[in-house]
Amino acid sequence: MKTLIVGGGISGLTHAWHLSNLGHDVCVWESRSEAGGAIRSSFKEGFLIEAGPNSLQNSAPRIGQLISELDLASELLTADRAASRRYIYLDGKPVPTPTSPISAITSPLLSFRAKMRILREPWVPKRTDAALESLGDMVRRRLGSEALEHLINPMVGGIYAGDPDSLAVKYAFPKLWNLEQEYGSFIKGAFRKKSAGPKTEIISFKDGLQTLPNHIASKLGDRFHALTSLESLEKDGSRFVANGQHFDKVILTSPPHAWNLSGFKSAVRHLHYAPIVSLSFGFTKESIRHPIDGFGMLIPKKEQRNLLGVLFPSAIFPGRAPTGHHLLTCFIGGSRQPHLTELTDQQLIDMTLDELGIMLGVSGTPVVTQITRWNTAIPQYGLDFGDFLDSLESVERDHPGLHFAGNFRTGIGLDKCIIAGVS
Repeated sequence: MKTLIVGGGISGLTHAWHLSNLGHDVCVWESRSEAGGAIRSSFKEGFLIEAGPNSLQNSAPRIGQLISELDLASELLTADRAASRRYIYLDGKPVPTPTSPISAITSPLLSFRAKMRILREPWVPKRTDAALESLGDMVRRRLGSEALEHLINPMVGGIYAGDPDSLAVKYAFPKLWNLEQEYGSFIKGAFRKKSAGPKTEIISFKDGLQTLPNHIASKLGDRFHALTSLESLEKDGSRFVANGQHFDKVILTSPPHAWNLSGFKSAVRHLHYAPIVSLSFGFTKESIRHPIDGFGMLIPKKEQRNLLGVLFPSAIFPGRAPTGHHLLTCFIGGSRQPHLTELTDQQLIDMTLDELGIMLGVSGTPVVTQITRWNTAIPQYGLDFGDFLDSLESVERDHPGLHFAGNFRTGIGLDKCIIAGVS
């Protein structure tokens, strides 16, 4: 069986790797000059900069198996223990997030009243109607408005660059939704789940995340075709004709906005993506007043700042910055402030340096700067996401052999994309 996989990001590559190991005749078409899709690692004046995802959750045994199959165990990095420390910028200062029940009780992130409201969560009735609920509505109902504004809003900004009131909790945060479905309570379910297994590791590679897709593409050899776009796709009996070539099966892993499917595409519902600009800055340690000693800092909408969050890559993994320096990666835009992504590079740099000065005490000129614009960065699993999924399934039923896979369907996390591809 000859299979075409469109898209050389992590979803397409892991599907190709899995199928080739099963003996299938596969080829991957990637429109860019290199593998990886949104995973883009580069060295710049001694700094290792990730333009897209910065780390990978080692959330399932199959991820470790893939790394072993690719002979990448010696390149693997596990996040520093300090990465468990995270900050939320609240009331004009970075505040550490709670790491234990005791620290949650004393944390200034929530008022005494909000903490008491959270403690009542196990007795909040489970919702029983079948209507879809937004994450924002669910959190207000179970935990209260302050928990939503101070904790959940910044978290959603960091994961989806999205709005809790626009995301369907069933699709965007299925684990949270399942806690209520299975246990009737977030707190009850979380305590039961905590005893079910070890904490997930955060991992990367010595030369950055792009090591993983690069190695898969290298192992695939001449089955990986860079600078090759899908120009046309038609059905010819039980087979498909793509760019004039015949295939028995086609797997589309590139994002929906990149598809060129003529009659096929008309049946697929629209999917909204949040735009993001990623800005990475290298500084001398003396230029930063606040300790760079954790994973990063998220900013709630209520603070009315111009950043969604800041990652501290040089505190997470070794080798991300030269000795005596720190690397900061900032994110702007998202569904919260999409208009900011339209600013010029210099406007973005100036605005971000001002924000870093206010929030982290950063001063002086960065020794390195990199900007990456993602006009369609992260798919938003909104309240109409079920209709989008139904439209994909409808096209697959009508055209046997055509399949859709990628973060627009299987979950936005890299781990979700990998697990879907190699399972």
